[in-house]
Amino acid sequence: MAEVGSFPTTLVGRHRFVAAVSDLEGRTWTICVEGRSRDEARRALEPMLRPGETLHGIAEQ
Repeated sequence: MAEVGSFPTTLVGRHRFVAAVSDLEGRTWTICVEGRSRDEARRALEPMLRPGETLHGIAEQ
């Protein structure tokens, strides 16, 4: 299972991803997501997005 937050270390077999998110007011921010794959990280993050927030992409850090 992927986790969302700030991680001082990464567990073996897991990767750290950075997700770009924005809202309807034009604010943008990044979120750190840790998981075994980019798809797993996306699946962990998408349910947390509030109405009006858009996930623009996820890149491995």
